[in-house]
Amino acid sequence: MKKIGIVAVLSFIAAAGILSVGCGSGGGGVSCDLKTSTSHICTTYDYGSLDPSGAAASAEASACTMQKGTSGSCPSTASVGTCTVTSGGVSSAITYYSDVGMVTAASVKMACASIKGTFK
Repeated sequence: MKKIGIVAVLSFIAAAGILSVGCGSGGGGVSCDLKTSTSHICTTYDYGSLDPSGAAASAEASACTMQKGTSGSCPSTASVGTCTVTSGGVSSAITYYSDVGMVTAASVKMACASIKGTFK
């Protein structure tokens, strides 16, 4: 199985529009925890005033479930860092975990900077 780097993952997420996949809605926001055999990320999207009816957040929750994601808040165990990117009024906070793969805080920070995100 081929391993891909964190820069490739972050770049793909930003460029391919995967920022629109999420689960667990409420208050204009949505979270989706996705864990595979090679990576573990949890993304929280904040639509702010762009989704007053909650329709977009509800659609995101359905998309997450279809991808076998877990609704609800992002876990804190094994977190190495979060990269936050805002585009079109939607804020996406992608948290990376070290429990799967070889993700480090340094690799996430470098990849986050490459897509002009904020790391913490």
